[in-house]
Amino acid sequence: MAGSKNGGRIGVIVPESFLFDKKYQKIREFILDKTELQGVISLPESCFLPYIGIKTDILVF
Repeated sequence: MAGSKNGGRIGVIVPESFLFDKKYQKIREFILDKTELQGVISLPESCFLPYIGIKTDILVF
């Protein structure tokens, strides 16, 4: 893209199981290898009610 720059920040909301479940291990390794993870924000279980009732986290890159 013309005028695009590297850098910036992104926040991605994921279910908390993403951080610990072995089936996501390759994705976590890719993220840690290709990005600079700056923080993980844990949200309360009821944060997105009534749409979803599971615990979620925000990954900040």
